[in-house]
Amino acid sequence: MVDHGDSVAVEVLSSEQERDAATKFGVRRLLLLNTTAPWKRVLALLTNDQRLALAHNPHGNVPDLLQDCLATAVDSIVAQRPGGKVLGREDFDETLGMVRAHVVARVMDVIELVEPVLVLSREAELLLAAMTSPIMAPAKLDMQAQLGSLLYPGFVADTGFSRLRHIQRYVRGILLRCEHAPGRVTRDSENTNTVARVQKEYDALVAALPPSRRAGADVRDLRWMIEELRVSLFAQTLGTPRPVSEKRIYKAMDRLEDEA
Repeated sequence: MVDHGDSVAVEVLSSEQERDAATKFGVRRLLLLNTTAPWKRVLALLTNDQRLALAHNPHGNVPDLLQDCLATAVDSIVAQRPGGKVLGREDFDETLGMVRAHVVARVMDVIELVEPVLVLSREAELLLAAMTSPIMAPAKLDMQAQLGSLLYPGFVADTGFSRLRHIQRYVRGILLRCEHAPGRVTRDSENTNTVARVQKEYDALVAALPPSRRAGADVRDLRWMIEELRVSLFAQTLGTPRPVSEKRIYKAMDRLEDEA
């Protein structure tokens, strides 16, 4: 089931991976097309602080950000189904009922996760703008690139409901790095080089994969491992959910290549 924006269509694709990736978005679109966007109720529930925070977002406007939050809410409701899939008319009707019943509460849950991310990202942008020393230029460019890779138009749904709370930690890591980097220039440079090596290997690995394979959960997991590596190098006090290192990431890459 393929998303065509204002409609969906059943199409034959060349692989199971392409089919599954496309169907996720097709099912989301079909659910959205059959659900009235609950903006009047959502806007009535927003606090003044949330309104202010949501106004500064990478989408450029609040309506697009809210649509991103709505897509995330729908995805998270679909994920509650057995296997996280909607198969057939009966499954769809049942899921549509769940979306209509719970979408307002779930959108608010998403907004509660997005709000602190936007607040922290604004703080990071201001700190980076104030970082004018030439010696800090490499660190500044690296942090700006990282922030841009975390927050961009569509980042909420791309990240997914379960991962959003981690984005907040990653941005906090940037704030801590801004605080400590000027006093640890050599160490920061070494850590930046470590991340750059891993990122280069990851980019090469992804480029070598078939396009249909690049959206796989294991490929995405590697991307988040690199963010956790950043936390372990630049903001150790924040902690990571699991042990992470350059060596561990390379081993995970090797496993993925063997399975590809």
